[in-house]
Amino acid sequence: MRKITADQFMDLGDKQRVARTIADAVDLLIAHGFFTPAFCLIAAGIDGIAGGERDKYLAALEQHFPDLCRRLGAEVFYAKYRNGMIHEYSPKKGFGLTEDKEVGPVIVETLIVDGHSDPLICVNVEALARQFKTFVDAYTTSQHPQ
Repeated sequence: MRKITADQFMDLGDKQRVARTIADAVDLLIAHGFFTPAFCLIAAGIDGIAGGERDKYLAALEQHFPDLCRRLGAEVFYAKYRNGMIHEYSPKKGFGLTEDKEVGPVIVETLIVDGHSDPLICVNVEALARQFKTFVDAYTTSQHPQ
């Protein structure tokens, strides 16, 4: 048996520390242009912070991602993005991802893409990451039990 110090151990039961680690990883992924894995991590991170249940996920979106919900809707995000990205590493048909350089800071934009017959409803990964960071900041500074 080997003994290690507490700072060498990542306690996955410490949800605030896990949330901060996820936010830091998202920042690194975005900084290096890895938008799809950043989105997947955000979708999973919301799940973990919210409590891992659909209704709690939707409530977290409504409370902490108001721009997203106003423009897209919590149910649509859950069904088309969260489920698609977590289970298939891709949003569902008719939905896509975009970046600030394509649409500015807006969180959701409908785009017509050359070669596609139908418009795509796109979530801006960078804008979502900014809102996710605010969500994590609120969570990690609150008095949530570990």
